[in-house]
Amino acid sequence: MEHHSRETLQLFDLMFKWTLKEASPRALTHFINGLFEKNYPPDSAVMFNATESVGADNEKLKKITSDMIVTVAGDAFLIEAQISDDETIALRVFQYAFAHAAQNKEISESGEVVALIMPDARILYWETGRKTPDKVTLRLIFPDKTTHDYEIETFKVLNHRVETLGKRNMALLFPFCLLKFRKEMKKAGASPEMRRQIAGDMKELLRKLEKMIDAGCETGVLSGGDAAMILERIAQMHEELYRNYSEFEEAKMELQERLKTHWKEYLQKGREDGLQKGRIEGQNRILSLLKQGYTVEQLEELLSKEVSQSRPQTQ
Repeated sequence: MEHHSRETLQLFDLMFKWTLKEASPRALTHFINGLFEKNYPPDSAVMFNATESVGADNEKLKKITSDMIVTVAGDAFLIEAQISDDETIALRVFQYAFAHAAQNKEISESGEVVALIMPDARILYWETGRKTPDKVTLRLIFPDKTTHDYEIETFKVLNHRVETLGKRNMALLFPFCLLKFRKEMKKAGASPEMRRQIAGDMKELLRKLEKMIDAGCETGVLSGGDAAMILERIAQMHEELYRNYSEFEEAKMELQERLKTHWKEYLQKGREDGLQKGRIEGQNRILSLLKQGYTVEQLEELLSKEVSQSRPQTQ
């Protein structure tokens, strides 16, 4: 198997997990809708599931860890990210999906039937080759010779225009769009002129991403915190991949300037959005209690207790 450096094996994996876990529930729901072609309301309940289980390997127990399992409105979605082709990926994803289903099994009242609800799954490919499939299949053959195909669709990130990702509200993938130029820059025969051209293309890409992040904030797809986090991830990706190329110094300086001018603005907008959401939730809570027949005095007592209980306890 081809050897990959830390930048390709660990950076993308960790950055992807951090990005999804730090995203707001609204941004994450939009991302799931775009990736799995669903239509969940933006305010759907979102939860991350444990991704570790125990399996057997050569008579020894080992941990089985999948990339990400997210539950939206009670439905589970498994996302596995890959840097390149892997012939065993279908088997691994099935193991992850089965482990999750087993942990959340449903047993009938009689105990005779155990139902395993498999999560919907997607494989993200950061980079692709000629043989990268549109879907992978694990064929299960039962003792009675009947078969069932477990099919997993793939999503080839760099095969999609950044505008398409924006329209599908998949802004959480924006940092990985910078991978577009990695292989070209690594070519031994890349001339200085070619590298300067690629650096110019990078600057144009960064400007597009910035505009789409702004648009995501304006439409409510992204919170201010989401925008700040995505911009920071883009800067981290750029630094990790292209810091050794002098041709990218100008793009780096522009990106740093964007961080200075926009990062605090995005964070401030996030705080304002949070305060506004809190005010609306508070008003709705009071109206709901009034409709239930609570008096003003009862409301004061109840809300006072809730505020007191929400405060952190000192030792």
